[in-house]
Amino acid sequence: MNKPRIMVAIAVAMLVAAGQACVAQSDNSAPPSIEQRLGGFADRMRLGLSIASVAAFSPTVSDAHGQAERLIVLLRGDPHEAAPGLLPEAASFSDWIAARSFAPSLQVALLGATANVQGFLRLAIEAAISADRDRSLANATEDLLSVYAYLLAAWGQPIDGIVVPGLVMLLRAFDVPVTS
Repeated sequence: MNKPRIMVAIAVAMLVAAGQACVAQSDNSAPPSIEQRLGGFADRMRLGLSIASVAAFSPTVSDAHGQAERLIVLLRGDPHEAAPGLLPEAASFSDWIAARSFAPSLQVALLGATANVQGFLRLAIEAAISADRDRSLANATEDLLSVYAYLLAAWGQPIDGIVVPGLVMLLRAFDVPVTS
């Protein structure tokens, strides 16, 4: 096992343990606020970006497949894990926003941002699945770079003045600190 793969495995294990601790604490308290949920989502998106960036430098097809599988679980979720996948969580934000009263233009903008996040996460899942099936390291690497690009697009950071609303817009709308 190579060093980047060990580091990613440790990071994933720490995130799962932290998520389970939060779930255990939340049994006796109020559900997390939207700000807390968005902050946790942003942390998991950063983890996904880290995994994808390390995955793109996998030395073997087997390593690339392992990283792709980690990304698939992070994106889709796993019924055995405490935290849902990023895509189902993004869908829950959309449902939460739709059920609240916001100024019409703000609600349209927030729903557009969540739709963009979900769309890019779906593309990231497709690319991760493709990377997991690829038999060639070059093809798997290309697909893993696509996962990274889709996650970056879902983040929604402005590039050269062009902004596709995404997670950054949601974080700012709910006054959640944005660190990139």
